Amino acid sequence: MKLPKRGQLLRDYWRQRAALRSLCADVRRQIASTRSLMDPSLLWLALAVGFGISGWAWMDLRLGRRTERWPQAPGKVLANSVAMAPFGPGRYVVKVRYAYTIGGDRYEGALFSYRHFDSKPEAELAAYHFPVGDRIAVRYDPERPDHAVLLAGAGRQPFLQFWVGLAIVGGAIAGLVWKAAV
Repeated sequence: MKLPKRGQLLRDYWRQRAALRSLCADVRRQIASTRSLMDPSLLWLALAVGFGISGWAWMDLRLGRRTERWPQAPGKVLANSVAMAPFGPGRYVVKVRYAYTIGGDRYEGALFSYRHFDSKPEAELAAYHFPVGDRIAVRYDPERPDHAVLLAGAGRQPFLQFWVGLAIVGGAIAGLVWKAAV
């Protein structure tokens, strides 16, 4: 095996060192260009948005979980349909009108669930299980019997929203800490 000469080794060392310095300079330039994204006002806005998303999801989770403990009353489906959700494109809600009786008093409700669906076929499948005229069990709030739902629970979407909101909060806090340290 032929070993390289000492002069060749030194030239290779200095070439690699220059390449590494050039790479470090490129990384520094890229970091400097991202500093505009680390503007404190944008980070504070991201923090507020993250807390808003997490807070909204937490409220949906609490309401959905509470419905699981509500008592049931007999009811009847009056109408059902599927509609685009008012709070986001590509999301659907099931709209079911129903009547139910508690202690001889008749109530009507229209809240299907605290869940929403990511596709129209998924929402239509949920509505299919509640045909017009069908006898159903309605979960109602014992403190406010006029407030009821057909499908208890919150579903999986609020969990995802909650964690996405916390990830945004974490990123914003990390950005603010990094900005303060630089």
